[in-house]
Amino acid sequence: MPFDANSVARAVALIDEGFSQRYVARKLGVARTTLRDAVKRFQETGSYERRPGQGRKRCTSARDDRLLVI
Repeated sequence: MPFDANSVARAVALIDEGFSQRYVARKLGVARTTLRDAVKRFQETGSYERRPGQGRKRCTSARDDRLLVI
């Protein structure tokens, strides 16, 4: 399950209810560090969304993608 904005919102709500980050991470099936970083990002920005530029960088170009389809 991807850790999207809805999952972050659920995590923040559970933590606000008093559940530990360890419990919430286990319940949602994500690593504790992933949860910690997402909660910290929410506290800093007030947004559940990921920041632009996060995530794995592309390994192929648009041209490579076209050639792979052929």
